[in-house]
Amino acid sequence: AAAPAARFDARVLLAEDNPTNQVVARGLLEEMGCRVDVVPDGRAAVEAWAKGGYDLILMDCQMPGMSGYDATREIRRRGGTVPIVALTAHALAGDREACLAAGMDDYLAKPFRRAQLAELLGRWLPAAPAPRTPAVDPAVLEGLGPALAGEVARAFLASSGRLVERIREGLDGGDPSDAREAAHALKSAAGNVGAGELHERCRAIDQALRRGDVGGARRAAEALEGVYQEVAEALQGWASAREG
Repeated sequence: AAAPAARFDARVLLAEDNPTNQVVARGLLEEMGCRVDVVPDGRAAVEAWAKGGYDLILMDCQMPGMSGYDATREIRRRGGTVPIVALTAHALAGDREACLAAGMDDYLAKPFRRAQLAELLGRWLPAAPAPRTPAVDPAVLEGLGPALAGEVARAFLASSGRLVERIREGLDGGDPSDAREAAHALKSAAGNVGAGELHERCRAIDQALRRGDVGGARRAAEALEGVYQEVAEALQGWASAREG
């Protein structure tokens, strides 16, 4: 299977005068999660940069009017520190040195492939956080069949809130053994409704308390109420959608 595409949460300025190259570069950047603005020459690149907000500039070196080299020099003269990557159709030995001398930070020869662009972005941009898994995996409930799934969801909603309270009370100066018992029960209930993150948090609390590690259990219980609330809201929404 193909490796998952790299994702970046970034705003990129693409300075490129060739329409075909614009389409290719913009398409690849957007597929990797970037928000892209395109300008056709160096002067427009400087003007766009001056408005602020860019995490990276991809700068074609040879453009009409103001070249990419001159645009980079102007941005640096004005104190700009944004990473600027040279795009050039040439792959000559001295090109990289000329780009760096102009104030560019890196170099990418055209035509480039998706993997080459992803590698370059990885050097200059933080990767976007992985998407969170849903609070409840609907496939778990669907696998029970409509009638039983509804009954299980209602039972969870009716009983689990008190289990969360018992965990918190037991860890906040109460009885840790009661917190462990509640965590064990909530872990099982969470598994039955496909609430993976809640299940894992309860498992960690249960295991920590079995070892007598109350501090570890408290750390595992951080944000427990928030995770539980997401599960409860997801189940309520799931049930309402099937009743409607």
